[in-house]
Amino acid sequence: MLHYLEICLPKFVQIFTLRKKAFSFEGEVIMDEEKKKEGMSVKEIEGYAKKNRFELFFCLLIVVASLFTFVFWGPVLSVFCLGAGGVVSTLMHSKVEPFAKKMAGTLLNKQGTTQMILGIVALIVAIFVAPVVFFLIGVHAGKSMVHLARDSSSAGGTSS
Repeated sequence: MLHYLEICLPKFVQIFTLRKKAFSFEGEVIMDEEKKKEGMSVKEIEGYAKKNRFELFFCLLIVVASLFTFVFWGPVLSVFCLGAGGVVSTLMHSKVEPFAKKMAGTLLNKQGTTQMILGIVALIVAIFVAPVVFFLIGVHAGKSMVHLARDSSSAGGTSS
């Protein structure tokens, strides 16, 4: 293994250091070296935000809830709510999934302005009632863990 790394690593470094463009893992061009020095334009940032709006929103929601849990509630209650949500959804996953799909379908079928208002309300909830956000994160984590375990076991992932 070490011999293989001694041969391949210098070639790998040489290939990627001689390139004039930065590449992502999918192979698409991200930006030229000149643009990397200048920074991103407003249009590029808007395009990225439109393309990844859900990821950005949930990251912002979790960061805001994490910061404000120290201000109003304390981390102990938030961790407790996270665990409680995971336990509840693990025990009642058959009821949680249809409810979550129905809620997501209802929210995502609204107009853009209504979605924006609901997002702002969610951020306000994250500021003042952060443990609720952590409870919901726990609910989705527990549901996902049950589905992952069932999918893995049905696909032959276990040797029992």
